[in-house]
Amino acid sequence: MSGFDDDDEDSQRALGQAEQIRAHRDQAITQIRLGAISLAELFDLSAIDSRLQTIKAVVLLEALPGVGKVAARKALANAGLSENIRFGEIYGDAKGKLLQTLAR
Repeated sequence: MSGFDDDDEDSQRALGQAEQIRAHRDQAITQIRLGAISLAELFDLSAIDSRLQTIKAVVLLEALPGVGKVAARKALANAGLSENIRFGEIYGDAKGKLLQTLAR
């Protein structure tokens, strides 16, 4: 067996893992849109699920029922956070401000 075959197998394995991660993220976003997961629950879940930590926060906030693009960005700005921040990078006071701002 040549080295190219091993590279192909590694590539296929990596592509499969990436697809699983994307599917998990999509499922989480759908659950948020449906209102099955609150923002507080999402913070709890992301503490134990690293796949959620890598999603941009603005995408997750926009998925919350009743929160659109403008409200999501305003909430991030009010918490002193960039629009490019990943969900897993939010903690402390900023987390509390987001929860307070977007509490339903």
